[in-house]
Amino acid sequence: MIPRLLLPLMAITGVVILAGSAPAALSAQTSSERLARVVGGAAVPSGLGVNVHFTADHAQELRAIAGFGFRIVRTDLLWAQVERQPGRYDWARYEAFVADAQAAGLTPLLILAYSNPLYAAPVAGENSPSRAFAPPRDGDARAAFMRFAAAAAAHFGANVIWEVWNEPDLNFGSPVDLDAYVGFAIEACHNVRGASPNAPVIGPAASGFAWRLLNRFLAADRDACFDGVSVHPYRDRAPDDVLADWSRLRRMACGARRDCLPRVSSEWGYSSWGGAWTQDRQANGVVRLYLLNLLSGVPVTIVYDWQDDADLPGEKEANFGLLTKAGAPKPVYHALHGLLDRLHGLTLIGRVAPAGRHAMVLAFGRNGRPTALVGWSQLGPQAITIQTAARIEPCEACATAVLQLQAPISMRLTSRPTVTEIR
Repeated sequence: MIPRLLLPLMAITGVVILAGSAPAALSAQTSSERLARVVGGAAVPSGLGVNVHFTADHAQELRAIAGFGFRIVRTDLLWAQVERQPGRYDWARYEAFVADAQAAGLTPLLILAYSNPLYAAPVAGENSPSRAFAPPRDGDARAAFMRFAAAAAAHFGANVIWEVWNEPDLNFGSPVDLDAYVGFAIEACHNVRGASPNAPVIGPAASGFAWRLLNRFLAADRDACFDGVSVHPYRDRAPDDVLADWSRLRRMACGARRDCLPRVSSEWGYSSWGGAWTQDRQANGVVRLYLLNLLSGVPVTIVYDWQDDADLPGEKEANFGLLTKAGAPKPVYHALHGLLDRLHGLTLIGRVAPAGRHAMVLAFGRNGRPTALVGWSQLGPQAITIQTAARIEPCEACATAVLQLQAPISMRLTSRPTVTEIR
Protein backbone atom coordinates (compact mmCIF):
# COMPACT_ATOMS: atom_id res chain seq x y z
CA MET A 1 0.00 0.00 0.00
CA ILE A 2 1.21 3.53 -0.82
CA PRO A 3 2.10 5.42 2.38
CA ARG A 4 -1.04 7.22 3.54
CA LEU A 5 0.55 10.66 3.81
CA LEU A 6 1.65 10.56 0.17
CA LEU A 7 -1.79 9.88 -1.27
CA PRO A 8 -3.44 12.70 -3.19
CA LEU A 9 -6.83 13.98 -2.21
CA MET A 10 -9.83 13.71 -4.43
CA ALA A 11 -13.51 14.61 -4.14
CA ILE A 12 -16.20 11.95 -4.23
CA THR A 13 -19.86 12.97 -4.10
CA GLY A 14 -19.00 16.21 -2.39
CA VAL A 15 -16.79 14.81 0.38
CA VAL A 16 -13.03 14.55 0.75
CA ILE A 17 -11.49 11.07 0.73
CA LEU A 18 -8.03 9.63 0.27
CA ALA A 19 -7.49 8.16 -3.19
CA GLY A 20 -5.52 5.01 -2.45
CA SER A 21 -7.43 2.33 -4.30
CA ALA A 22 -6.85 0.98 -7.78
CA PRO A 23 -9.08 2.43 -10.50
CA ALA A 24 -12.19 0.46 -11.41
CA ALA A 25 -11.99 -1.84 -14.40
CA LEU A 26 -13.20 -0.41 -17.69
CA SER A 27 -15.91 -3.06 -18.13
CA ALA A 28 -18.09 -4.23 -15.27
CA GLN A 29 -18.33 -7.93 -14.47
CA THR A 30 -21.55 -9.86 -13.91
CA SER A 31 -22.77 -10.82 -10.42
CA SER A 32 -21.52 -14.39 -10.71
CA GLU A 33 -18.15 -13.21 -12.02
CA ARG A 34 -17.69 -10.66 -9.24
CA LEU A 35 -18.31 -13.16 -6.44
CA ALA A 36 -16.44 -16.01 -8.14
CA ARG A 37 -13.38 -13.81 -8.59
CA VAL A 38 -12.94 -13.36 -4.83
CA VAL A 39 -14.09 -16.86 -3.85
CA GLY A 40 -11.55 -18.47 -6.15
CA GLY A 41 -13.12 -21.80 -7.10
CA ALA A 42 -14.95 -24.72 -5.54
CA ALA A 43 -12.09 -26.74 -4.00
CA VAL A 44 -11.75 -26.84 -0.21
CA PRO A 45 -11.20 -24.35 1.45
CA SER A 46 -12.24 -21.80 -1.20
CA GLY A 47 -15.02 -19.55 0.06
CA LEU A 48 -14.48 -20.39 3.74
CA GLY A 49 -14.04 -17.48 6.11
CA VAL A 50 -14.26 -16.42 9.74
CA ASN A 51 -15.65 -13.45 11.63
CA VAL A 52 -13.38 -11.28 13.80
CA HIS A 53 -13.85 -8.26 16.07
CA PHE A 54 -10.69 -6.27 15.42
CA THR A 55 -9.14 -3.93 12.87
CA ALA A 56 -5.51 -2.71 12.98
CA ASP A 57 -2.51 -4.20 14.79
CA HIS A 58 -3.48 -7.87 14.30
CA ALA A 59 -1.21 -8.90 11.42
CA GLN A 60 0.07 -11.97 13.26
CA GLU A 61 -3.45 -13.11 14.05
CA LEU A 62 -4.51 -12.66 10.44
CA ARG A 63 -1.58 -14.81 9.34
CA ALA A 64 -2.73 -17.47 11.81
CA ILE A 65 -6.26 -17.27 10.38
CA ALA A 66 -4.91 -17.79 6.87
CA GLY A 67 -2.65 -20.60 8.06
CA PHE A 68 -5.65 -22.32 9.60
CA GLY A 69 -7.21 -22.54 6.14
CA PHE A 70 -9.61 -19.61 6.02
CA ARG A 71 -9.72 -17.53 2.86
CA ILE A 72 -12.07 -14.68 3.89
CA VAL A 73 -12.14 -12.55 7.03
CA ARG A 74 -15.26 -10.58 7.99
CA THR A 75 -15.54 -7.56 10.26
CA ASP A 76 -17.56 -4.36 10.72
CA LEU A 77 -16.59 -1.17 8.91
CA LEU A 78 -18.15 1.12 11.50
CA TRP A 79 -19.34 4.38 10.00
CA ALA A 80 -19.22 6.14 13.38
CA GLN A 81 -15.53 5.33 13.76
CA VAL A 82 -14.61 6.45 10.25
CA GLU A 83 -16.56 9.72 10.06
CA ARG A 84 -16.06 11.63 13.30
CA GLN A 85 -16.26 15.02 11.58
CA PRO A 86 -18.89 15.69 8.93
CA GLY A 87 -17.57 14.87 5.47
CA ARG A 88 -14.12 13.76 6.62
CA TYR A 89 -13.15 10.07 6.73
CA ASP A 90 -10.32 8.51 8.67
CA TRP A 91 -9.66 5.10 7.14
CA ALA A 92 -6.35 4.48 8.94
CA ARG A 93 -7.30 1.50 11.13
CA TYR A 94 -9.25 -0.15 8.32
CA GLU A 95 -6.45 0.49 5.83
CA ALA A 96 -4.13 -1.42 8.17
CA PHE A 97 -6.64 -4.26 8.55
CA VAL A 98 -7.23 -4.61 4.82
CA ALA A 99 -3.52 -4.43 4.04
CA ASP A 100 -2.63 -7.02 6.68
CA ALA A 101 -5.46 -9.33 5.61
CA GLN A 102 -4.54 -9.16 1.93
CA ALA A 103 -0.85 -9.65 2.73
CA ALA A 104 -1.84 -12.86 4.53
CA GLY A 105 -3.80 -14.04 1.48
CA LEU A 106 -7.23 -13.25 2.93
CA THR A 107 -10.11 -11.45 1.23
CA PRO A 108 -11.70 -8.88 3.57
CA LEU A 109 -15.49 -8.91 3.90
CA LEU A 110 -16.43 -5.49 5.26
CA ILE A 111 -19.87 -4.75 6.69
CA LEU A 112 -21.09 -1.23 5.97
CA ALA A 113 -22.30 -0.95 9.48
CA TYR A 114 -24.68 1.01 11.55
CA SER A 115 -25.46 4.59 12.31
CA ASN A 116 -23.54 7.70 13.28
CA PRO A 117 -24.18 10.17 16.13
CA LEU A 118 -23.27 13.03 13.79
CA TYR A 119 -26.55 12.45 11.98
CA ALA A 120 -28.79 10.27 14.17
CA ALA A 121 -30.38 10.53 17.58
CA PRO A 122 -29.32 8.16 20.39
CA VAL A 123 -31.65 5.31 21.32
CA ALA A 124 -32.44 5.27 25.03
CA GLY A 125 -31.07 2.27 26.92
CA GLU A 126 -28.97 0.97 24.03
CA ASN A 127 -25.17 0.99 23.82
CA SER A 128 -24.23 -1.64 21.23
CA PRO A 129 -23.01 -0.24 17.87
CA SER A 130 -25.96 -1.78 16.02
CA ARG A 131 -28.63 -0.19 18.20
CA ALA A 132 -27.14 2.85 19.97
CA PHE A 133 -28.37 5.36 17.35
CA ALA A 134 -31.38 5.47 15.10
CA PRO A 135 -30.77 3.85 11.70
CA PRO A 136 -30.21 6.28 8.80
CA ARG A 137 -33.56 5.64 7.15
CA ASP A 138 -34.10 9.04 5.58
CA GLY A 139 -33.05 12.66 5.35
CA ASP A 140 -29.54 13.90 6.06
CA ALA A 141 -28.56 10.68 7.85
CA ARG A 142 -29.41 8.51 4.87
CA ALA A 143 -27.66 10.83 2.42
CA ALA A 144 -24.56 10.83 4.64
CA PHE A 145 -24.52 7.03 4.83
CA MET A 146 -24.71 6.80 1.05
CA ARG A 147 -21.73 9.13 0.75
CA PHE A 148 -19.88 6.98 3.27
CA ALA A 149 -20.68 3.77 1.32
CA ALA A 150 -19.49 5.29 -1.96
CA ALA A 151 -16.35 6.69 -0.37
CA ALA A 152 -15.51 3.32 1.22
CA ALA A 153 -15.94 1.49 -2.08
CA ALA A 154 -13.86 4.06 -3.94
CA HIS A 155 -11.15 3.92 -1.31
CA PHE A 156 -10.76 0.15 -0.91
CA GLY A 157 -11.73 -0.96 -4.40
CA ALA A 158 -12.99 -4.24 -5.77
CA ASN A 159 -10.80 -6.66 -3.83
CA VAL A 160 -13.08 -6.74 -0.82
CA ILE A 161 -16.61 -8.07 -0.38
CA TRP A 162 -19.15 -5.48 0.82
CA GLU A 163 -22.16 -6.34 2.96
CA VAL A 164 -24.90 -3.77 3.52
CA TRP A 165 -25.72 -3.66 7.24
CA ASN A 166 -25.95 -6.65 9.59
CA GLU A 167 -29.15 -8.39 10.73
CA PRO A 168 -31.52 -5.53 9.86
CA ASP A 169 -34.49 -7.70 10.80
CA LEU A 170 -33.34 -7.22 14.41
CA ASN A 171 -32.09 -3.64 14.50
CA PHE A 172 -33.22 -1.45 11.58
CA GLY A 173 -35.59 0.71 13.59
CA SER A 174 -37.80 0.16 16.62
CA PRO A 175 -40.05 -1.41 15.59
CA VAL A 176 -38.02 -2.88 12.76
CA ASP A 177 -38.94 -1.41 9.38
CA LEU A 178 -38.14 -4.03 6.73
CA ASP A 179 -39.37 -1.94 3.80
CA ALA A 180 -37.19 0.96 4.87
CA TYR A 181 -34.14 -1.33 5.07
CA VAL A 182 -34.77 -2.86 1.65
CA GLY A 183 -34.93 0.51 -0.08
CA PHE A 184 -31.91 1.69 1.89
CA ALA A 185 -29.93 -1.43 0.94
CA ILE A 186 -30.72 -1.13 -2.75
CA GLU A 187 -29.59 2.51 -2.76
CA ALA A 188 -26.41 1.65 -0.84
CA CYS A 189 -25.60 -1.14 -3.29
CA HIS A 190 -25.90 1.23 -6.24
CA ASN A 191 -23.65 3.74 -4.47
CA VAL A 192 -21.00 1.06 -3.97
CA ARG A 193 -21.43 -0.14 -7.55
CA GLY A 194 -21.10 3.40 -8.88
CA ALA A 195 -17.82 3.90 -7.03
CA SER A 196 -16.36 0.43 -7.68
CA PRO A 197 -18.19 -1.40 -10.50
CA ASN A 198 -16.54 -4.78 -9.92
CA ALA A 199 -16.81 -4.90 -6.12
CA PRO A 200 -18.91 -7.84 -4.88
CA VAL A 201 -21.88 -6.63 -2.81
CA ILE A 202 -24.06 -8.89 -0.65
CA GLY A 203 -27.03 -8.47 1.68
CA PRO A 204 -29.27 -8.44 3.64
CA ALA A 205 -27.32 -10.42 6.29
CA ALA A 206 -30.62 -11.69 7.69
CA SER A 207 -30.44 -13.04 11.25
CA GLY A 208 -31.90 -16.34 10.05
CA PHE A 209 -34.08 -17.41 7.14
CA ALA A 210 -36.26 -14.35 7.70
CA TRP A 211 -38.55 -15.13 4.79
CA ARG A 212 -40.47 -11.83 4.72
CA LEU A 213 -37.25 -9.86 4.57
CA LEU A 214 -35.63 -12.17 2.03
CA ASN A 215 -38.68 -12.12 -0.23
CA ARG A 216 -38.88 -8.32 -0.18
CA PHE A 217 -35.13 -7.98 -0.68
CA LEU A 218 -35.06 -10.27 -3.73
CA ALA A 219 -38.13 -8.66 -5.27
CA ALA A 220 -36.67 -5.17 -4.86
CA ASP A 221 -33.31 -5.97 -6.51
CA ARG A 222 -34.82 -5.63 -9.98
CA ASP A 223 -31.67 -4.08 -11.41
CA ALA A 224 -29.54 -7.04 -10.20
CA CYS A 225 -27.20 -4.85 -8.18
CA PHE A 226 -26.45 -7.44 -5.48
CA ASP A 227 -24.05 -10.34 -6.04
CA GLY A 228 -25.30 -12.57 -3.24
CA VAL A 229 -28.19 -12.95 -0.81
CA SER A 230 -26.67 -13.37 2.65
CA VAL A 231 -28.18 -15.20 5.61
CA HIS A 232 -27.10 -16.17 9.13
CA PRO A 233 -28.65 -19.65 9.48
CA TYR A 234 -28.40 -19.92 13.29
CA ARG A 235 -30.46 -22.59 15.05
CA ASP A 236 -30.45 -24.14 18.52
CA ARG A 237 -30.33 -27.66 17.14
CA ALA A 238 -28.20 -29.73 14.78
CA PRO A 239 -27.55 -27.96 11.47
CA ASP A 240 -28.77 -30.71 9.12
CA ASP A 241 -32.22 -29.30 8.40
CA VAL A 242 -30.59 -26.26 6.81
CA LEU A 243 -30.68 -28.20 3.52
CA ALA A 244 -34.40 -27.52 3.18
CA ASP A 245 -33.95 -23.83 4.00
CA TRP A 246 -31.19 -23.35 1.44
CA SER A 247 -33.28 -25.17 -1.17
CA ARG A 248 -36.25 -22.89 -0.52
CA LEU A 249 -34.05 -19.79 -0.76
CA ARG A 250 -32.57 -21.06 -4.02
CA ARG A 251 -36.04 -21.35 -5.53
CA MET A 252 -36.79 -17.80 -4.41
CA ALA A 253 -33.48 -16.44 -5.71
CA CYS A 254 -33.85 -18.14 -9.08
CA GLY A 255 -37.44 -16.96 -9.40
CA ALA A 256 -36.51 -13.35 -8.72
CA ARG A 257 -33.62 -13.11 -11.20
CA ARG A 258 -32.55 -14.89 -14.36
CA ASP A 259 -29.05 -15.53 -13.01
CA CYS A 260 -30.10 -17.30 -9.75
CA LEU A 261 -28.51 -14.94 -7.23
CA PRO A 262 -25.90 -16.91 -5.21
CA ARG A 263 -26.68 -17.63 -1.56
CA VAL A 264 -24.10 -16.68 1.06
CA SER A 265 -23.79 -17.92 4.64
CA SER A 266 -22.16 -14.75 5.93
CA GLU A 267 -22.30 -15.70 9.61
CA TRP A 268 -23.01 -19.00 11.36
CA GLY A 269 -21.60 -20.85 14.31
CA TYR A 270 -22.37 -22.63 17.56
CA SER A 271 -21.66 -21.52 21.10
CA SER A 272 -20.07 -23.75 23.75
CA TRP A 273 -21.82 -21.86 26.50
CA GLY A 274 -22.50 -24.77 28.84
CA GLY A 275 -25.12 -27.31 29.77
CA ALA A 276 -26.03 -29.42 26.75
CA TRP A 277 -23.99 -27.07 24.55
CA THR A 278 -20.58 -28.52 25.22
CA GLN A 279 -17.37 -27.79 23.36
CA ASP A 280 -17.67 -31.16 21.60
CA ARG A 281 -21.19 -30.34 20.46
CA GLN A 282 -19.93 -27.01 19.14
CA ALA A 283 -17.26 -28.84 17.14
CA ASN A 284 -19.81 -31.23 15.65
CA GLY A 285 -22.10 -28.39 14.64
CA VAL A 286 -19.48 -26.17 13.03
CA VAL A 287 -17.88 -28.92 10.95
CA ARG A 288 -21.28 -30.14 9.77
CA LEU A 289 -22.58 -26.69 8.89
CA TYR A 290 -19.65 -26.15 6.54
CA LEU A 291 -20.20 -29.48 4.80
CA LEU A 292 -23.96 -28.91 4.56
CA ASN A 293 -23.42 -25.49 3.00
CA LEU A 294 -21.16 -27.09 0.39
CA LEU A 295 -23.81 -29.71 -0.31
CA SER A 296 -26.36 -26.92 -0.76
CA GLY A 297 -24.21 -25.15 -3.34
CA VAL A 298 -23.48 -22.19 -1.06
CA PRO A 299 -20.11 -20.80 -2.23
CA VAL A 300 -19.27 -18.69 0.85
CA THR A 301 -19.40 -19.79 4.50
CA ILE A 302 -18.28 -17.41 7.24
CA VAL A 303 -17.79 -19.17 10.57
CA TYR A 304 -18.71 -17.25 13.69
CA ASP A 305 -16.39 -16.69 15.55
CA TRP A 306 -12.57 -16.77 15.58
CA GLN A 307 -12.23 -16.13 19.33
CA ASP A 308 -14.53 -16.06 22.34
CA ASP A 309 -15.63 -12.53 23.26
CA ALA A 310 -15.04 -13.03 26.99
CA ASP A 311 -14.25 -15.62 29.63
CA LEU A 312 -17.87 -15.95 30.72
CA PRO A 313 -19.10 -19.55 31.08
CA GLY A 314 -22.85 -19.71 30.73
CA GLU A 315 -23.02 -16.62 28.49
CA LYS A 316 -24.10 -17.72 25.02
CA GLU A 317 -22.91 -14.71 23.04
CA ALA A 318 -19.42 -14.88 24.58
CA ASN A 319 -18.56 -18.46 23.59
CA PHE A 320 -18.80 -18.85 19.82
CA GLY A 321 -15.04 -18.79 19.24
CA LEU A 322 -12.75 -21.44 17.80
CA LEU A 323 -10.32 -20.13 20.42
CA THR A 324 -10.94 -19.23 24.03
CA LYS A 325 -10.61 -15.62 25.08
CA ALA A 326 -7.07 -16.48 26.24
CA GLY A 327 -6.26 -17.85 22.77
CA ALA A 328 -6.32 -21.58 23.52
CA PRO A 329 -7.71 -23.81 20.75
CA LYS A 330 -11.06 -25.44 21.52
CA PRO A 331 -12.17 -28.84 20.14
CA VAL A 332 -13.93 -27.02 17.28
CA TYR A 333 -10.58 -25.55 16.21
CA HIS A 334 -8.96 -28.99 15.95
CA ALA A 335 -12.00 -30.60 14.31
CA LEU A 336 -12.39 -28.01 11.56
CA HIS A 337 -8.65 -27.70 10.96
CA GLY A 338 -8.34 -31.48 10.69
CA LEU A 339 -11.16 -31.62 8.14
CA LEU A 340 -9.61 -28.87 6.03
CA ASP A 341 -6.24 -30.60 6.13
CA ARG A 342 -7.70 -33.91 4.93
CA LEU A 343 -9.85 -32.35 2.19
CA HIS A 344 -7.50 -29.60 1.02
CA GLY A 345 -7.71 -29.16 -2.75
CA LEU A 346 -10.63 -31.58 -3.12
CA THR A 347 -14.05 -30.65 -4.50
CA LEU A 348 -17.43 -31.94 -3.37
CA ILE A 349 -18.79 -34.45 -5.88
CA GLY A 350 -22.07 -35.30 -4.16
CA ARG A 351 -23.91 -37.30 -1.54
CA VAL A 352 -23.49 -41.07 -1.43
CA ALA A 353 -26.76 -43.01 -1.37
CA PRO A 354 -27.96 -45.12 0.16
CA ALA A 355 -25.66 -44.59 3.15
CA GLY A 356 -27.88 -45.71 6.01
CA ARG A 357 -30.69 -44.44 8.16
CA HIS A 358 -29.93 -40.98 9.60
CA ALA A 359 -26.49 -41.11 8.00
CA MET A 360 -24.84 -38.56 5.74
CA VAL A 361 -21.88 -39.48 3.53
CA LEU A 362 -20.35 -37.04 1.07
CA ALA A 363 -17.83 -37.81 -1.67
CA PHE A 364 -14.94 -35.46 -2.42
CA GLY A 365 -12.33 -35.79 -5.13
CA ARG A 366 -10.45 -34.30 -8.08
CA ASN A 367 -11.59 -34.05 -11.69
CA GLY A 368 -14.83 -35.87 -10.87
CA ARG A 369 -13.00 -38.88 -9.40
CA PRO A 370 -13.89 -39.56 -5.74
CA THR A 371 -10.89 -39.91 -3.44
CA ALA A 372 -12.40 -39.37 0.02
CA LEU A 373 -15.65 -39.93 1.89
CA VAL A 374 -16.85 -37.75 4.77
CA GLY A 375 -19.56 -39.21 6.95
CA TRP A 376 -21.52 -38.60 10.13
CA SER A 377 -24.58 -39.88 11.90
CA GLN A 378 -27.53 -37.64 12.64
CA LEU A 379 -28.92 -39.95 15.35
CA GLY A 380 -26.40 -41.90 17.42
CA PRO A 381 -23.31 -43.94 16.45
CA GLN A 382 -23.76 -46.48 13.68
CA ALA A 383 -21.74 -48.70 11.38
CA ILE A 384 -22.46 -48.58 7.65
CA THR A 385 -21.03 -50.14 4.51
CA ILE A 386 -20.64 -48.32 1.21
CA GLN A 387 -21.04 -50.79 -1.62
CA THR A 388 -18.74 -50.99 -4.64
CA ALA A 389 -21.13 -49.27 -7.08
CA ALA A 390 -22.92 -46.90 -4.72
CA ARG A 391 -24.68 -44.01 -6.40
CA ILE A 392 -23.64 -40.42 -5.78
CA GLU A 393 -26.68 -38.17 -5.71
CA PRO A 394 -26.05 -34.91 -7.53
CA CYS A 395 -26.15 -31.84 -5.33
CA GLU A 396 -26.97 -28.33 -6.49
CA ALA A 397 -23.36 -27.74 -7.52
CA CYS A 398 -22.47 -31.31 -8.58
CA ALA A 399 -22.88 -33.68 -11.50
CA THR A 400 -24.21 -37.24 -11.26
CA ALA A 401 -21.50 -39.85 -10.65
CA VAL A 402 -21.07 -43.42 -9.44
CA LEU A 403 -18.50 -44.66 -6.95
CA GLN A 404 -16.25 -47.28 -8.48
CA LEU A 405 -14.77 -49.06 -5.46
CA GLN A 406 -12.50 -52.08 -5.56
CA ALA A 407 -14.15 -53.33 -2.38
CA PRO A 408 -16.93 -52.16 -0.03
CA ILE A 409 -15.92 -49.53 2.52
CA SER A 410 -16.97 -49.89 6.15
CA MET A 411 -17.47 -46.68 8.11
CA ARG A 412 -18.14 -46.11 11.79
CA LEU A 413 -20.17 -42.93 12.04
CA THR A 414 -20.68 -40.62 15.01
CA SER A 415 -22.01 -37.08 15.30
CA ARG A 416 -18.53 -35.77 14.38
CA PRO A 417 -17.77 -35.95 10.62
CA THR A 418 -14.82 -38.21 9.83
CA VAL A 419 -12.83 -38.64 6.62
CA THR A 420 -12.20 -42.03 4.98
CA GLU A 421 -9.83 -42.18 2.03
CA ILE A 422 -10.79 -44.21 -1.04
CA ARG A 423 -7.87 -46.39 -2.06
